[in-house]
Amino acid sequence: MRLGAWLCMVWALWPLASSARAPKPNVGLRRTVSYAELRRGFSQPSLIYAPYAFWFWDAPPDPKRAADVAAEMCRQGFMPGYAHPRSGMPRNQWLTTEWFDAVDAALRAVERAGGFMGYTDEYDWPSGQAAGRVLAQRPELRAQSLNWQTFDAADGGAVSVPACLFATAAALDPSGLIRSSTLRVIGGGQAFSWTAPPGPWRVFAFSTYHHPGLDGSPVNYLDPRVTETFIRIAHEPYARRFGDRLGKAMSGVFIDNEGDYGWKLAWSDHLDRTYRATRGRDIRLWMPLLVARDVEGVYARARWECLDTVSDIYSREFFGRINRWCADLGMSCTMHVWEESLQLQAEAVGDYFKVMRAMSMPGTDSLIRKPLECWEFKETQSVSEFEGRRFCSEVLGVVGWDMPPALLKQTTNAVTAWGVSHVMPHGVYMRPDLNTIPYPPDFFRVNPYWPYLQQWTDFTRRASYVTSHGHTVPDVLLLNPMDSLWATVGEWLFAPTAEEAARIAHINDTYMGAIRTLTEARIEFLIADRFYVRKMTLGRDGRLTVGPFSFRAVVVPPVSVLPLDVMRKLVAFARAGGRIYVLGTLPDGSTDRGMGDPEMARLVGELRSQGTLVDCRAGLSSELARPGTALVSRIRFESGAFPMLQSHRRIDGRDFFWLANQSDTERECVLLIRGARGAASIWDCETGSIRPVASADTPGGVRVRLRFRPLEAFFLTLDPKSPAQTAHVRPVERWSTIPVRGPWRIGIDPARQPSVATDVRPLFMVPKRARALEASGGGRYVHDFTLTSKPRAAAVWVTADPGFRLYVNGKTVARRAADDVWRQARRIDLAPLLRGGANRIAASVPTTNAGWFLLQGEVQCADGKTVRLDTGDGWGRSTPESGELEPVGSWIWSAATRPNQTVWARRAFDLPTDAAIRTAVASLSADNRFTLWINGKRIGSHEPWMELASFDIRGALRPGHNTAAVEASNDDGLAGLAAGIHIGFENGRTARILSDTSWRVTDQPEPAWMEPAFDDRHWHPATRVAAYGAGPWGRFETATGIAPEWTWTAVSGPAWTRATAVDRLPDDVPSAMLRAQVRSLDGWLRWGLDRFTGYVDYRTTFHAPSRGRAILDLGSVKYTAEVFVNGKRVGARLWGPFEFDVSPYVRPGRNELRVRVGNLAVNVMAQFADRGILGTWGWGPPPARESYDAGLFGPVAIKVSSGAQGQAAVSRGRRARYASGIRVSAREAGERPARGEMIE
Repeated sequence: MRLGAWLCMVWALWPLASSARAPKPNVGLRRTVSYAELRRGFSQPSLIYAPYAFWFWDAPPDPKRAADVAAEMCRQGFMPGYAHPRSGMPRNQWLTTEWFDAVDAALRAVERAGGFMGYTDEYDWPSGQAAGRVLAQRPELRAQSLNWQTFDAADGGAVSVPACLFATAAALDPSGLIRSSTLRVIGGGQAFSWTAPPGPWRVFAFSTYHHPGLDGSPVNYLDPRVTETFIRIAHEPYARRFGDRLGKAMSGVFIDNEGDYGWKLAWSDHLDRTYRATRGRDIRLWMPLLVARDVEGVYARARWECLDTVSDIYSREFFGRINRWCADLGMSCTMHVWEESLQLQAEAVGDYFKVMRAMSMPGTDSLIRKPLECWEFKETQSVSEFEGRRFCSEVLGVVGWDMPPALLKQTTNAVTAWGVSHVMPHGVYMRPDLNTIPYPPDFFRVNPYWPYLQQWTDFTRRASYVTSHGHTVPDVLLLNPMDSLWATVGEWLFAPTAEEAARIAHINDTYMGAIRTLTEARIEFLIADRFYVRKMTLGRDGRLTVGPFSFRAVVVPPVSVLPLDVMRKLVAFARAGGRIYVLGTLPDGSTDRGMGDPEMARLVGELRSQGTLVDCRAGLSSELARPGTALVSRIRFESGAFPMLQSHRRIDGRDFFWLANQSDTERECVLLIRGARGAASIWDCETGSIRPVASADTPGGVRVRLRFRPLEAFFLTLDPKSPAQTAHVRPVERWSTIPVRGPWRIGIDPARQPSVATDVRPLFMVPKRARALEASGGGRYVHDFTLTSKPRAAAVWVTADPGFRLYVNGKTVARRAADDVWRQARRIDLAPLLRGGANRIAASVPTTNAGWFLLQGEVQCADGKTVRLDTGDGWGRSTPESGELEPVGSWIWSAATRPNQTVWARRAFDLPTDAAIRTAVASLSADNRFTLWINGKRIGSHEPWMELASFDIRGALRPGHNTAAVEASNDDGLAGLAAGIHIGFENGRTARILSDTSWRVTDQPEPAWMEPAFDDRHWHPATRVAAYGAGPWGRFETATGIAPEWTWTAVSGPAWTRATAVDRLPDDVPSAMLRAQVRSLDGWLRWGLDRFTGYVDYRTTFHAPSRGRAILDLGSVKYTAEVFVNGKRVGARLWGPFEFDVSPYVRPGRNELRVRVGNLAVNVMAQFADRGILGTWGWGPPPARESYDAGLFGPVAIKVSSGAQGQAAVSRGRRARYASGIRVSAREAGERPARGEMIE
């Protein structure tokens, strides 16, 4: 071997040798624990097992805010990591003194709380570019890919090869495929001419070009210098600043790199050198086989070897190096890459399993509601189990502002079943302006459930604590089919055909379907790639074993190639009696030799001859019901079957079964746990309690009866070192139910609301000093008043049935649509629009059969005087027809109408030269869209036609001659343009220009047609299509910004009358809004709370008999409930059942009950949506209306014990039998359990 090649090999393999050294302990590695130690720590595990928030630093670094947010998260048991610098924080402040001062302040707050945090190593994502600083320092490290050109040469002909990195030639077979045995590198560099040997030949000329990877990173991850530079820039400053605090309170690092090894044919010189060193071949020789097939079938091997080498470099040189840097400091390192499909993995990740193995804590990214499904988790879980590491998962990203707290519970229930032991909720934001958040929700204080979140974080912490120890107990192995994707990735990735795309999709869909089927059948399984299969041995019992894992069956998805040694192991397993379930084609090629490998054909034939091979091309579902199948769950329902989530761990010889009810229905069942024995107990992660459960050892396993409350999940633990426990008779209680029917007093405490700015409150919270104005048939209202000086503060509460539009001094202030918003009042700041002297408030209420308008507030003047602004006396009113001129004129168009038509319209008008313009608004609509110009200046566009759009055009107008020009387009059907320009002058005069036949139109565009100097005399007069309000368009609610002239001009004459004040609102307004008292419980939408986020207090009294156990059952609640009895706090719950043990707080006779109910952030976020300033609802559609509803729905009851009747106890017995083991359950004895108590 030449010295250069030997050095290349040493350099390439050195990281593998260095990684073999024992790392320092970090929180990503599982540790061995005794059962006794695990039991002692269960009630209050270390906070290292608590959820770690994905903490988005999207605002300038602020040490005080960072410390406050970190401390508040710690108070809720929510660890404030991983701090992630994101858009919103200036890029140049990352890694500065200001950045580290803020991180240090957060870290000190965490240390004081005894908690932990971590950091994310990139600004935004993907990791590795250091916010552009890597390429700023090393521009030669830009990502490179290869493109190629092909040139065919005739018999002995010459080919002109352009300048390229290298060129490779191959002879062509008569079929048109290349012959790999003839491949040769023919040159590179400058353009050259090459003469082909006899016969047809094809030349492949490869050149480099820059292209970011799939996730957008511009750096070359196949060059180790990228990681070296990145660590120096993005990681080493943390070590210099925090020293030995790393690996302690600063426990770990998160790498946000979704998968970006390069674009398509990714390239680097290091790839070339590593390939030569590990494969003993020039990579250039086989490069054509990545983009074309050969007649010998070597292409499969060539593609596999290339992508295997790419994966080695990406996983080892990028992820592995960062992980080793963290491990040397005692920190964990976690990340996630594309796990969504095999196609994405092949295109951007390479070998998913290799990347996961490079991390001390493998991770996955599960956004929206995907945590409730299993298939994105099983590959990562498998690596975590095989490697003895914890498993991180980002969850609930972009699920939306309507995320209910019950979804938090369901998520932990599910991801614990999938093996996750480090939960990373997405997320908490630093930026206070929540309407700009790009990936909602924000878990923080805006959510009414935030003060109670510790119920969820404690539950998750205990579940993660147990799941972080021991190992799963799988029976089935699912083979990962990535080798087959690599063999066909050339066509799929570079020159896809429908046939190859369908084959790839079939492999992916069958593989994912097997994951789902096995999970839904509650069959314990892991997934293995070739690395783990190679480590397995065949045990004496015929099982495949590796470490503590033993498999009695293997499921093989459709595959086209496999490594020969993997296939030999499968054949040996089948020969020993192991079941192999085949879901599709078996391989006809190997990664060792390519397609058409005769040795693989021989092995496949031998495998088929074994009686243990089961053909499941129709899917696994039918096989699950077949007698004698090896695909059997460890747990069998003997009664009460339901879709239970299940996973099985073994810790220090004890069996831990995670069992979860994901429904809102109570379940009771009898389970037989096959092959298990010993005492059963419930490890309740909600309460931290451990309690015995009646069970019985039988020849088939342990039999146990369980009751699951809605959304309940727990560990059922079986200890074979202790005998089964049987149920005998013990004292039980009989219960009587006392309905709590009210009446309920409803109230909202302004001092006890989420910390989010809100300008909407329920109508019944508005002081009752103002009277409403009657608005039957709709109305226009004005109120003129005088201020003695400039206002210092001015605010009013406004609402109307069915909606309103408010104006101040001729300017639009607010608009509320005609829906249920009249049930709540909106606070409006008037100070910026008021002035010393004369002022006017004007309002319009849409036409309706019955309605009203209410405004209440005050102005505080600079001179200390206060002016009340209340509806009542002193307001003028007119009807819509007489009080307000139409906002637009007639609907006009050209004489002929046709589909997909555009017309151009103009109207010239003159304005006085002796009057200053006070207000000028243009309002238009066009079916289907329009663009407006004033005096050649483009003002704006609008679509659709269903509402009028308004524009402030004061800056575009001038004294004298003016021109309005409109380009309007129609898709099909009837077409029309309606326009109105409303101008008010300081001297009180007005001008109106409406659409009519005086406008000039054409359907032929001309240059400068919108300019005032353009001569439109050859255009045609507009054709009147319909009057405003007629035709198919009807009348419009004018868009925000329009200020009709009656809102600023004098109002007088018979059209205007004194408005009529009413002392009582119409009967259809719920009485709660006026008296804050209701007899029947109802949803908040009926009380005008659809834009209110916060808490509503329900107060009532109930009478209790003598002292004794008392359980308060609130029935149905949306979404959170906090209970107080006789002024003392009892507790709070985020999900059902909403039951509370109130025994210590209840006294004989009269008792006071207060229930504080909280809703979701979606309501307050809808306020931003109303005003058009909400950044996003998330990745889905706007929330359904039912998401806005909340409340205490009941029925509410107090369940009081009436003394002991008989007895039932749990005793230990070595000779327990099934009959006595579950004959008497607590439920059958009539006992009603307290919250959290399990009925066996």
